[in-house]
Amino acid sequence: MSAAKPTTGIANADELLELAYAFDLTVDVQTKTTDDGFTSHVVRISIPVPPAYAGTELGRLIAAETLTLLWTRSGRKGSRGRLDDATRFDPTSSRKLRTLREVRDAVEFLGHESTTHARATAPLPEEVVDAPHTVHVDGRQVHPGLPADNVRHVVKTRRAKGWGCHQDETGTIHTDNGRSYVPLVDQTAGAPATPVDERRHVRTVDGGTPQIISTRDALAEMNDAMMKPGQRHVREMSAAGSRARIVYRDAERGTVELRPATAADLTTAPAARPASVVLATDPIPVDGSVLTDMPGESVGPAGVPTRDAVAHDAYVAQERNGGAWQLPNHDNRAHLTRADVIGATAYVRKSSAHARVSVDTDGTVYVSNGYQAARYIPASLIADCSADLCPGCSTPYASNGDGPCTGGRSLTPEERQRAAEKDQRRAHAYAGKWWAEQGTDTPTDDALRDAFQHCTKPPRPKLYPAIRDAIAASTPPVAAAPLFAAHAAYESVMHATSLAPSDIQDVAHQLEELRRAAPRRLHAQIHAAAVAADAAWPLIKTAGSLAERNAAYDQARDAVTRARAAILAVAPRAHRMHGTDLPATDTAIRAAARAYNAYGSTSDELIGTEYGPAVVRVRCRSDRGSGWTVTAVITAGVNAPFGFLPAHPPLVVKFTRKDGRLDPAESARRLIGPMFKVDVPVEYENDRRV
Repeated sequence: MSAAKPTTGIANADELLELAYAFDLTVDVQTKTTDDGFTSHVVRISIPVPPAYAGTELGRLIAAETLTLLWTRSGRKGSRGRLDDATRFDPTSSRKLRTLREVRDAVEFLGHESTTHARATAPLPEEVVDAPHTVHVDGRQVHPGLPADNVRHVVKTRRAKGWGCHQDETGTIHTDNGRSYVPLVDQTAGAPATPVDERRHVRTVDGGTPQIISTRDALAEMNDAMMKPGQRHVREMSAAGSRARIVYRDAERGTVELRPATAADLTTAPAARPASVVLATDPIPVDGSVLTDMPGESVGPAGVPTRDAVAHDAYVAQERNGGAWQLPNHDNRAHLTRADVIGATAYVRKSSAHARVSVDTDGTVYVSNGYQAARYIPASLIADCSADLCPGCSTPYASNGDGPCTGGRSLTPEERQRAAEKDQRRAHAYAGKWWAEQGTDTPTDDALRDAFQHCTKPPRPKLYPAIRDAIAASTPPVAAAPLFAAHAAYESVMHATSLAPSDIQDVAHQLEELRRAAPRRLHAQIHAAAVAADAAWPLIKTAGSLAERNAAYDQARDAVTRARAAILAVAPRAHRMHGTDLPATDTAIRAAARAYNAYGSTSDELIGTEYGPAVVRVRCRSDRGSGWTVTAVITAGVNAPFGFLPAHPPLVVKFTRKDGRLDPAESARRLIGPMFKVDVPVEYENDRRV
């Protein structure tokens, strides 16, 4: 026996401890000795909880399985120890043990249970990472690289003997004796890649078109201009940080300006659009202000330098008036140069300490001091823009007078609100058409374009995001939980095997409801099955002769068969409710209840799923024979004001009681309660009909 393992010095007690150690059980010995030499030993033997079960209900049940022994021995010479008390505890009761044989049997039972739990949570040999492993003992590495086959042999041996071990998310094998087997990362594949320098600079020659180059090339040009022999080709140079202005002696090389690229520089320039579209665009929210809600990056000492933000040669100015952008009067031309915009931003910044300037990703510059606001749109964004023509009304400045422009304005807040409401109504209409024809297909841009291309007025691409939001907001109950809608439809098919006309009619209605929960590729099959069922039930009611009845029944059986195939195409598991499909959260149970009861329920009943508490109900009853067999009917649902609204077909579980003194509901709570992994209350009740 290891010196680190506690003992009692009493032969019979130490034999039991040896047995517990052999099973790798947890042993705790508390010894107390009085002044007259009387010694007592309280021995507690329990099952170690596997790490995979730690913190779970099963883990608490395992920890409750204990054996407590009280051994005593007097201080007289030659006295022997004796077993004064032995109690075995389980989650629901406790039992006194009278003999050493019963105590030994209890220790062996705990050992076998420990082996079972350890084997159930231990990794399989094939789950060991196929790589060398470093061996650590109590956090200290003792072996640099153990082959994976050796680690598999260790796992296999510990599984066979029932010794505890588990594997964490990194693939490390941990044993209960303090050893860890850590897989080595492939040094070739796992080595970090050499970082790529993605920094960019803007290079401009003689104020022309900016060119994006790598920062490495920009710094190389600066160094070449400052050092010999490249210095002799430079007439003048000024540099600060990573910026530089180089004037070359050669006129063809001209004057080069280098600066770090901003986000606007790296963004692909948008294609030019008509002036009416560009000038009507307004990114400022309806209830916002230009000062606080201007888009883009801040321009100034704490942001993008002004000379970098104002990078275009020509701009078109708009002023803010009445919550809308409009062009200035004709006597104040809207076309400005780069120098004009730089001067305007400097003037606004000096006029008020609260002034703000920003540059959007498309190069538009916004300025505001809280009282006045303006924006400067790059002329390259406007198609066919000419400095001699007003961009709003396309009239020449030379002859259009000095009055206001009749065009070139954005919408006022009221107009924008009305336009947004109109777009919202159209989006909801398109969403209804989508659910009627496309079902649960993903509404990508291409899918939306294909779905609405035959409409009298197809939606504009900029309306697609609103349509997608409307599709998500108007999701039918059956589409939110297709599996449970399929369960309801399959139940109607099982009822229709009686070939009653009303049951077959229910199948047709259930299929039409299920079609909205299916992808478009299954719509034709589901619709054909629904049409067949809808055509079969009137024939049964109107059949007169025997031949007509036989033909009607044959057609009804064929319709039921087609309906079953269509339902299983939508949800292959719809023929049976599985325990793993039980909805576990409040939201999931409510969605399942709405889908399961979508057909045949009133609007008040469906609305009731939003107000009542979501629960899992377990209704229990004993058999009429001995009463030891308990049948538990498990149903998740909503306790609506008018009654319980189920969310799925019932799950039936049968088990044998462990304690005849407990009623069926309490027996179910103790035996199957730990199996529930739900976030809602579980209600156990005895079936009143029994």
